[in-house]
Amino acid sequence: MSVVKRCAVSIQARQPLIDWAKTVAPEGCEFFGFPPHVYLIPEYDSDEDGEELLSECCEWIFEEELCTWTYDRDLWPQDRNLEQFQQWFTAILHPLVIDADDEEELRNHPSAEEQAAFDAMARKLRRADGGQGFAD
Repeated sequence: MSVVKRCAVSIQARQPLIDWAKTVAPEGCEFFGFPPHVYLIPEYDSDEDGEELLSECCEWIFEEELCTWTYDRDLWPQDRNLEQFQQWFTAILHPLVIDADDEEELRNHPSAEEQAAFDAMARKLRRADGGQGFAD
C-alpha cells in the first residue's frame, strides 16, 4: 500500500440532480443509478484549503457530473456556480488517499487497450440511445 500524492472529493447527487437527470435521460437513471463519484484533487493542508480547492473546481466537477447524463449543454442548468453545486451535490473532502493495490502501479492515463474499450462502449451506448440522453 502507498499514499497517493493527491486528495479526493466524493460527490453524491442530491434531489435537484436526480430530478433533472430523470428529465434528460430517464432510462439512464435506471441503468446508472446515482452512486457517488470520486475525483482526485491536489493536496491541501487544511479544511479551509480543501474548501477553497473545491470552490475552484466545482464548475468543472458539476459539468463532469452533467456529462454523465447528457453532453447537450443546452439541457444543462445555466447556473453552475458554487451555490448551485452545493444544492445539487453533497461533497465530502478526503485529505488522505491510499492505494491499496500492491499488484498494479497507479497510472494517470488509461492504456491504449483501456481507451479503445471505453471508446467502443461509448459508441455502443450512443447507438443504443439513438444519440439522445446520457450518451449523446
